[in-house]
Amino acid sequence: MAIALGFVYPRFAVYLAPLILPVLALAMAISAVHIPNEVLKDIKRLILPALAGLGMTYGVLGSILILSACWGPFPEKISLGLILIGVAPPAVAVMPFTAAMKGDLPFTLAGVVVAYLGALLIIPGALFILMGDAFYDFGRLVAILAWVVLAPIGVSRLIIFLKGADYVKAVDGPLTNLSFFLVLYAIVGLNRDAFFTETSVLIPLVVVAFFSTFVLGETVNLLGKWWCIRPPRRMSLLLMATLKNQGVAGGIALSLFESEAALPSAIYAVFMMLSFVWFSLRFKVGESKTP
Repeated sequence: MAIALGFVYPRFAVYLAPLILPVLALAMAISAVHIPNEVLKDIKRLILPALAGLGMTYGVLGSILILSACWGPFPEKISLGLILIGVAPPAVAVMPFTAAMKGDLPFTLAGVVVAYLGALLIIPGALFILMGDAFYDFGRLVAILAWVVLAPIGVSRLIIFLKGADYVKAVDGPLTNLSFFLVLYAIVGLNRDAFFTETSVLIPLVVVAFFSTFVLGETVNLLGKWWCIRPPRRMSLLLMATLKNQGVAGGIALSLFESEAALPSAIYAVFMMLSFVWFSLRFKVGESKTP
């Protein structure tokens, strides 16, 4: 609905642009309430999920997107958008999607938590290496990361301390959906004209998005079968290897650069959701067999 409305009636997107970061912070805080404090207590049990989360999110998917940005036929702003997706943490949807696809929830939870904490260093570090600090406001980038990653984690801990987690969990579905509806609508609406005028850029972007969702997901699943990884953990790895937080990437793009830099986030969001539908249907059809 957000994508369709962004195309058909984009006039409100310009008014929503300044609200993207606060809305993202709200969605992140709500999602982080589901992360128990105990997850970071047993460091030894975190090592494997941490390596998996960092490896899938940044080592595999991030590398593909960054290399595509550097080597693909993209103008500078579009390349920036792809790089931002590449260094972004996993999508907030990884946890509910893991539950829906009967993945390994504790494994995914630990991997996602470490990947988000790692994002605080990986995003500014990677952008500094790839772009230097003269091309954008480095201090503002750090402030944005504190706003959309660090602050939500702190707020979620406060909610848990005040014993308000049950109240938040009772409404988290609609609030999270609404938050990402607004973010995706704003990104699509602000880039509506580019969808019709930048056809030479759109086709390569679609190829990159298709490869990094559908093709990469199938590859991870096949390799997981080959290495005899049990199905629930394979599903967790598949989701961490294909779902990026395009909201954070798009929010940073709109805050630090021009709206065109958020175009890859809009394209990736479409393919991310389509790939989840594909994998969920494919594996549910064969749920009596090993996926």
